[in-house]
Amino acid sequence: MKKAIGNSFNDCPLLHSRVFEELWRDQPKTTSLCVLNVGSAGSSTVRFFTDYCVTQKCHLFFPDLYSDPLLSGSQPDILPSTLEAVFGSMLNLKPGITLDVCLFWDFFYFLKRTYVKGFMQALRPFLKTSTKAYCIGSMNIDKLATFNYGILDKQHLTQSPRHMHSLPLFAHSMGDLRALLSPFAMSKVRLMTDGRSEFLLVDKSAIKGFRDAPII
Repeated sequence: MKKAIGNSFNDCPLLHSRVFEELWRDQPKTTSLCVLNVGSAGSSTVRFFTDYCVTQKCHLFFPDLYSDPLLSGSQPDILPSTLEAVFGSMLNLKPGITLDVCLFWDFFYFLKRTYVKGFMQALRPFLKTSTKAYCIGSMNIDKLATFNYGILDKQHLTQSPRHMHSLPLFAHSMGDLRALLSPFAMSKVRLMTDGRSEFLLVDKSAIKGFRDAPII
């Protein structure tokens, strides 16, 4: 039976995505699926993967980076090698793991540029050319509403207000993100009506004749 989709899930407004379903296209069904979610493991997300991984083994990693003291707001200058080690410890991924999907949500907007770069350096050993990722942002940081995101299905995300008002947000232009998120490239960019944007990220080498993604 197909579940009915309304405008909310447990009183949280749903976010309709035209990009998110691309994460799951062409994912292998005969091998284990490895997914990194930088937020907490919400009930809808757990249910989604329970349904999605009926025929295969899933390895789900939920290092709730939003709750780490590193996001204190001060974010002092730290050597790049130290930042890489700090984020590596926070991710706590075992050597040899390769990720199929990364769910970054709006995490990068809580990090200043050098911290985003350090995070990506720590993550790089666990990426492969077929890894896909998803993130949400805004070109106008003053109007960016931050949420706890979860998954209802391939076209709908759950969102509930994130109470982190004491923490500053860091503005990153699209050009900034393109440079900082290497080896990922923006495969698809969609502008939403409330000023947010959603990005599908893939390895640059996976895009034939790579060029900047069109905005849809």
